[in-house]
Amino acid sequence: MRRVMVGLLICLVLNSQITPASAWSDAGHRVVALIAWAQLNEEVRQRVFEILQAHPRFEDDFEDEMPDDVPDDEESQRRWLITQAATWSDLVRSGPSERTSNNRPKWHYINLPIFLSQVDEDALAGQLSVNLELDLPQGVSGTDSDLNVIQAIKLCEDRLGNPHISDRTKALYLCWLCHLVGDLHQPLHSSALFSRVQFPQGDKGGNSIRVGTGNGSKLHSRWDRLLGGTVAFNRVQSRAAELSNDSAMQRLGAEAAAALSPETWLDESHTVAKDVVYTEEILEAVTEAEFNRDEDVEVIPLDDEYFETAGAAARKRVVQAGYRLAAMLERLSGSADESHAPGAALAVAPNTDSTTESTSELNVRARVIAAKGRTAKVKTIDELRVMPVFDSDGNLAGFNIIAIAMTDDPGWTNGRLIPHTPPVNPDDNYLRFDFVADAPPSGGSGNQHFVVAQDVVPDQGAVGVEVFASTNSMRRGEGEFKPSTPAATSSRAAESEDHPAVRE
Repeated sequence: MRRVMVGLLICLVLNSQITPASAWSDAGHRVVALIAWAQLNEEVRQRVFEILQAHPRFEDDFEDEMPDDVPDDEESQRRWLITQAATWSDLVRSGPSERTSNNRPKWHYINLPIFLSQVDEDALAGQLSVNLELDLPQGVSGTDSDLNVIQAIKLCEDRLGNPHISDRTKALYLCWLCHLVGDLHQPLHSSALFSRVQFPQGDKGGNSIRVGTGNGSKLHSRWDRLLGGTVAFNRVQSRAAELSNDSAMQRLGAEAAAALSPETWLDESHTVAKDVVYTEEILEAVTEAEFNRDEDVEVIPLDDEYFETAGAAARKRVVQAGYRLAAMLERLSGSADESHAPGAALAVAPNTDSTTESTSELNVRARVIAAKGRTAKVKTIDELRVMPVFDSDGNLAGFNIIAIAMTDDPGWTNGRLIPHTPPVNPDDNYLRFDFVADAPPSGGSGNQHFVVAQDVVPDQGAVGVEVFASTNSMRRGEGEFKPSTPAATSSRAAESEDHPAVRE
């Protein structure tokens, strides 16, 4: 066991931004952390480390746990410490009481129901003892063990954004946040299968279903290990690099970083659970056990195609988790633009009830951000999405803009839109913006990299939007969307209660 110099440690902590082996296995959580680390600028890394170094168990659970196969160079040790932070919330399951006192088994998941059939859903209506609340209870504290993963993430965000909380306490919430972002992207930490006979209280996220041959193994565990179990750090780094350098994954991650609502992540994971996890062969086996009133569902054989599809889905979810973790840490550190300030919602179409935002409120939210420092126009716009935003009367009030751009090298951060000159095209009445981002401190080289910018702007009488990069521009206008009916906002009903099951 080795100690690292304090100077080294100051950078190492960034890797603490990932999630432990509760949802994904040890390797999966470490991969998430490394993907997040790659997206962060040095300012955020320094602040994250500052907090992590104040962790009450930093010496015992971080410095002293560094394995001998981690190279002696500063960057390698820093990267390992980040990944260790991501797994700490699983380490607290065992060990001395000073460690296990931080164990919160229910924080790792939520059991959004998937019913075996409509008959099962009708029969179980009002009988589920699962916590589906999405809002934090009043007066909640870090010792509240009954929170689900959505509530726990919100608690961590709240505590990390509180200037009156010490770094020693924030370090605990930092580790939990890094872990839970990864957890929520594992579909079996979002959902459970419910049926009248076999699973009236759910299958505990696949822990009650066995797959394979012989005695089989838990479906949940098989999904946990899709990115590997406990493996050498050099293999973890190789997997993270392979995903980070894939242009399709970069684009997926950039898009994901624009959606920082945990409810959105829950919806995505729930969809993967329905479409990819609980396939026809699994549902048929459970249905047969229901019909025969069997004591247990028999071990279900799954073919290679199942795990190939599952593996592809898992790789995408890990990339999305890494990019989103980085974006959250940037937002909480205060280094992102004001649209990512703690507590500020990313732009969405307004509700159509009495709380609907007016056009004047949209004007207040419109941002004019001056380029400065290393800020430069991105090279190429790869994709532009413009969605109309309506007021309570169904009139066009503004535009929700999402732009995705390509750069020549990794390390670009803080993508944003600033007014072009002139800001409105007098010929066609299109709003015009430049897509800028912060370049890497010392330039760089390597594979192409994607960054994303999102903004809500008032319509100002315009009929479309044009965004400029240094080598191209893209336009979207009224001919491509029809602002004739109010946009419906997505909201999830908070159907409630709690579930005592422990996820592995």
